[in-house]
Amino acid sequence: MSVQPAFEWYAFDAAAPLAGAERAGAVVRDAAGRARALHFAPQRWLLPQPDDALLGQLLARESSAGGVLCDVTGRWCLLELPSPAAGRHPLQAAAAPELVLRDRDAAALWLFDCPVLLARGAAGFEVWVESSYADGFRAMLDRIEARPQAADA
Repeated sequence: MSVQPAFEWYAFDAAAPLAGAERAGAVVRDAAGRARALHFAPQRWLLPQPDDALLGQLLARESSAGGVLCDVTGRWCLLELPSPAAGRHPLQAAAAPELVLRDRDAAALWLFDCPVLLARGAAGFEVWVESSYADGFRAMLDRIEARPQAADA
């Protein structure tokens, strides 16, 4: 898991920090496929590794009472989970990720008693785990992955 510089934008005016991030559960990605903005709650976005231009725009909006920009570096750890070639995804032990993300690309929820942001990734799922829960979350996934899978009837 990796800890990255990150900010959260709390919009008072309900305006998204980036074009394309307006819809609830939207994820805006850069050309390399990295998440730039995850709309995870009403009027709230996670901004992993924002560039200086975006930070400057949001600070200007903050000064005009459009919202609040909070540095949350260290709060979230990114865990990328590829879809398995066969069988069930380990996240299904806590929730059905495809159902959670049925009509959205990101959602805030609890998995294995850990607060997470779940997002569709290029090859599976991205799980943004609150840092204080990261070791326990990874240990739970390791335990699930170590179990032999029951044959489907």
